[in-house]
Amino acid sequence: GRILEHLLKILDKPAWKNGPPKAANEDLVYWQYPCRFQPAKKGATVEENELLKEKLNEHIASDHILYTCARVCPVILTKGHADDFLQSGFGFMRLALSTSCQPILNLLDADNVTPILQPIKYMCAVEDLKNKVWHDGEKDACLKNYKRAINSMKPVKYDGSGFIHYCKESQMAWLKVSYIKWLVSRGGPFPRRQDLHEGGFVIGEPQGQAWVTSYPWASEMHPSPSGSKLLDLLAALCKFGANDDDSVFIDYCSLPQRAHAVPSAYFQNCAHTCTEGVQANRTAREERLFSRALWDLNRLY
Repeated sequence: GRILEHLLKILDKPAWKNGPPKAANEDLVYWQYPCRFQPAKKGATVEENELLKEKLNEHIASDHILYTCARVCPVILTKGHADDFLQSGFGFMRLALSTSCQPILNLLDADNVTPILQPIKYMCAVEDLKNKVWHDGEKDACLKNYKRAINSMKPVKYDGSGFIHYCKESQMAWLKVSYIKWLVSRGGPFPRRQDLHEGGFVIGEPQGQAWVTSYPWASEMHPSPSGSKLLDLLAALCKFGANDDDSVFIDYCSLPQRAHAVPSAYFQNCAHTCTEGVQANRTAREERLFSRALWDLNRLY
């Protein structure tokens, strides 16, 4: 039970300082031993339902797919022996896949995990796999699955369906250019995600041309208290011929934000009635959406 206890400690750690746990109670965990039917003891009579279980196991044997899905968050349990962990053929295959396209939940474990995530260890993965430790009959199937997984991967910039799925899963808000024009005309700080005006943005899949911003924040509580950055953004959008119905990603406006003590000027562009100087904090659902968005935010760029 020590491994299970260790896993729970990792899942219960805060995602960031004073943040929610890395995993929620409704999240699902795949663990090979309890999630697969285990073989009958030697000498036992093989019944019809055992044959069905074997077929189901064969299907689950394609679990390499789990290590190529960006929405799956792997946890690496080396049992304190990182180097030995890499000698296992299956362990090495899963790491070689997941380090390429997934956020490792406990990657900051400097003693047990970080050392085995060095990219150079997986540069010649196919050749290295041939020299790992295998049980009877595992090697050929594993190599086949690894090659199939690698060949099926698309570079992020060509993965249109993955991009749309990510935007919908994170419930990302895209501001309409026409809404940005209206906010600029009012002056002052622009509203955060929770305080946007209905009709000024779309959720999930962007409409028209998608525009993505990257900029430094002017303060901890707001990226541009004066609103000047939004004016600069609008000037750039007009320069490049953006249409009113095009969609724009601005992190402060597109993702749920934490509460801050802000001056009354902030609320002049807030869509909802707020107690002056007090913002509502992210709800538990908004915390989850924010975490999902951060996992794969590089897709936008």
